[in-house]
Amino acid sequence: MAGARPREGISLKRTIYLCFCLLLYLTGTALLCVQGSLALGGILCVGSVAFLMALCIISILLHERREGKILYKETSYRYLFFLSVIAWGVVLGFSFFEPYAYPALLMGMIFSAFGGDILALSLGLYLDLVYCLSLGLSGFYTAIYVGLTVCGVLLSRVLREQKRFEKISSLLMILALTVGFAAVAGYFTDLRLPLRTLIIAGTVGFFEVLYSLLVLPRLDDLIHHEEYVLYETLLDPAYSLIVELRSFSEGEYQRAQKVSRLARECGEEIGVNAKLCAAGGLYYRIGKMMGEPEINHAVKIASRHNFPKELTNILYEYEAVLKKPSSEESAIVHMCDALVKKVEAFAASSDSMESSWNQEMVIYQTLNELSSLGIYDDSSISMNQFLKIRNRLVREGSLV
Repeated sequence: MAGARPREGISLKRTIYLCFCLLLYLTGTALLCVQGSLALGGILCVGSVAFLMALCIISILLHERREGKILYKETSYRYLFFLSVIAWGVVLGFSFFEPYAYPALLMGMIFSAFGGDILALSLGLYLDLVYCLSLGLSGFYTAIYVGLTVCGVLLSRVLREQKRFEKISSLLMILALTVGFAAVAGYFTDLRLPLRTLIIAGTVGFFEVLYSLLVLPRLDDLIHHEEYVLYETLLDPAYSLIVELRSFSEGEYQRAQKVSRLARECGEEIGVNAKLCAAGGLYYRIGKMMGEPEINHAVKIASRHNFPKELTNILYEYEAVLKKPSSEESAIVHMCDALVKKVEAFAASSDSMESSWNQEMVIYQTLNELSSLGIYDDSSISMNQFLKIRNRLVREGSLV
């Protein structure tokens, strides 16, 4: 059986939103230059630096997405554009205030919602540097803004934890950092510390805390919802490809549903992407609709229907023929499919399943044999996870 290694195609949605983001950043930079009353030469210099930085950030974005270091790898960048609009609204709004009022810490928190510390830092630092260059601020302010942005990204990670003490301490730190850095900036700029500076900084810090409590969690939910909707569509019985599969073979459809259900339950058992497991189980043998070579046809079908790359990889790793399972989800689908195949073989050769074979023994024998062959060595599944999956399948009812 031959198959082509799955390659990720160009997404029209991602391309469009990426162009929107680039246009937004260059437009925002131009408006800041106008606000800073820069001459044409200054605007060209800042614009050139901004353009080169934007290209660098695009490279980081593409790399981070491919490596799965953003919250949702198959995102269309719609929410990145949405977050950028929020950030630029804040930046342009605060360009009318004193430099110490600029909420640099908030920049890091805004972009951290999209996931990936490196990407969040890159976008936050872009805004900090462009803000300082356009408004003619000194390197002293640049250093302060960079420090606050770094703190914002790091504190956002802590705020996602469920531990109450860490959350409270992080919120207090946000307030303290905002007021503290403003006080330092005010003192070194004017060699005095006006009460007005502390009041303004305290107000900014208060709104940053409110953002952390009220907005940041909801942004996380919105971004994860995009992934939820995609997999819900792929798992919907009314989805065109599922209807096509059922028309091709009712038996194959029922088998796919069985593998999908088992894979989802096993995914939930060990805390991995259960919807990816369910989709992998459902479409694992989709290539059979087009005949040999099944893997090659499955990858083509996945490409035609714009499957997420992780799901396409599972189809490419079908039965470990061309490649061993490379993820926990792929390993789970492989186990469930192999187990259903073995159980069906026993059932077909026995007039009385209950008396002729023991389902529990088949599960132990099948999974232990697959594990001993090293099929799951590349999937990063631990022995503890493997045992949990095996025990979950043992607790399952009849697999026939």
